[in-house]
Amino acid sequence: MPKKKLPELSALQDAKSLRSFAPLVGFTPSGLAYILYKTLPEERYRTFTIPKKGGGERTISAPTSHLQLLQTNLARLLNQCFEEINSLATSFRPASHGFRNKHSIVTNAREHRRKRYVLNLDLEDFFGSINFGRVRGYFISDKYFSLDPSVATIIAQIACHNNALPQGAPTSPIISNFIGQILDTWLVRLAKRHGCYYTRYVDDITFSTREKNFPASLSTLNPDARNICVIGNELRSCIERSGFSINESKTRMQIIGSRQEVAGLIVNQKVNVKQEYYRIVRCMCHSLFMTGTYFIPGLVDDDGKPKLLSQLAPLEGRLSFVYYVKDRRDLDPKVKKESKVECPKGFKELYKKFLFYKYFIISDIPVIVTEGKTDITYLSCAIKSLSEDFPLLVREEEGQKFANVRFVHPTYINQRVLNVGEGYGGIQNLLNIYSDMIFQYGNQKPRSPVILVVDNDDGGKSIFDGINNKYNKNITIKDSGLYFHITDNLYLVKTPSAGDKESCMEDLFPADILLRKLGKKEFDRSKKHGDHSSYGKAEFAEQVVRPNRGLIDFGLFKPVLEGVELSITHFGNQDQNG
Repeated sequence: MPKKKLPELSALQDAKSLRSFAPLVGFTPSGLAYILYKTLPEERYRTFTIPKKGGGERTISAPTSHLQLLQTNLARLLNQCFEEINSLATSFRPASHGFRNKHSIVTNAREHRRKRYVLNLDLEDFFGSINFGRVRGYFISDKYFSLDPSVATIIAQIACHNNALPQGAPTSPIISNFIGQILDTWLVRLAKRHGCYYTRYVDDITFSTREKNFPASLSTLNPDARNICVIGNELRSCIERSGFSINESKTRMQIIGSRQEVAGLIVNQKVNVKQEYYRIVRCMCHSLFMTGTYFIPGLVDDDGKPKLLSQLAPLEGRLSFVYYVKDRRDLDPKVKKESKVECPKGFKELYKKFLFYKYFIISDIPVIVTEGKTDITYLSCAIKSLSEDFPLLVREEEGQKFANVRFVHPTYINQRVLNVGEGYGGIQNLLNIYSDMIFQYGNQKPRSPVILVVDNDDGGKSIFDGINNKYNKNITIKDSGLYFHITDNLYLVKTPSAGDKESCMEDLFPADILLRKLGKKEFDRSKKHGDHSSYGKAEFAEQVVRPNRGLIDFGLFKPVLEGVELSITHFGNQDQNG
């Protein structure tokens, strides 16, 4: 059988010097040399601390912009090598679930469901244990890499800071996975020999088994203290020979009948978040919705009082985490569909209420909801091109102009939870819930207008019909108004048309742009999936409109942008009048 080609790994193996290595990470030799040898170590990183979940502080060393770009490019190259190498290793399945594509804290926990014993232990100072010499030595001696010593030295120089892999550097996760595989190999063999399951999530190691007795070579229970255990000599030896050490204070044995956790997730029956974590998230949301602020347990201000927060990001991260676990985002979409796995309705409604608050209540700038993601590209380019004509829609930062509006992108979460996504159906869904949702936030009033931008076609007609039925309006898609006020802070703008003729966003582009070819393919706005004879809206937006936005005449977009500005002005006047 011919040897499988590994293009990224081969290119790295062929590099013999800084000059031949630099192009692989997107740098010129002089640019790479300047970062490595001309800048002082203290100029390459900014160091700060963040609180640990279990108390204490974690030191983060974040690279400055040029080094971060270099490390990001190197990490991308090494990740490609990681996938290439693992495609060859058919007899060994990597046991690490951290920082890997299609792996997560959930897939890590799933291996340990419904077991009699679950052993957790942490590695002490995981990233700090991987020093310059280990990184350099690995890339020289590993059988797959076998890199030139000078190239291995350069990789270690890029990746290490203060003789260790820094937490906060893009290269640290992938390099720790390479070096951690040595440990994983030994521990997988040890686990199999004793009838156990083994996984590692970064520095969090878990063994589990259904056997009647947990193997003493791995751990024995301390009879005087519940859940406290003593690590077996064989397991300890494997870890220490791999260059790591055990954090004795975080070693725990969990027996069937008690609550069993793996990296903070419950695994007794199915993988789930802890109930107390969910209850705290729910209380934080309730406080935010009613008062505009919330607090995180344990986070205090200088006076020792709970620190009130209004920023959405910390709470959104928690909601996203709970949704990820409960919706089983780790599963293949086909498996999810066949198994009918779905996030519980109660939590989904809570998350939807948060997203509604984020986009439609608390936003400090106008919000635009479109029928599709290509419309977002069109409108943002038109706003920048016509910025002199529409000053309300533009802000300037450091000499650059940006659209002073917020678009609701059709992300997975927005589509699955908020039910706002591709097509006019998403706008219909929003219209159906808007008046019911708007009053669920105490005395908090919407800060900015929300503007629906729709095509003047059959889908748009359905939207107008839905507005009339839901909000007792008497408007039609043929009406000539530039904007329509629906309710509260909700407005609608449609694409212009002449007489009874339908129109959509693409009709607002000049004919020569619509006739632009990509290779030999012509633009087909109705392109069906699998048709390779033409290109569709996504390619038109990203490969024709965006690259040529400075050359395109966006004049036909003016009525739409006028409608958006008039909506903003109307909302401002309405707000001033109480």
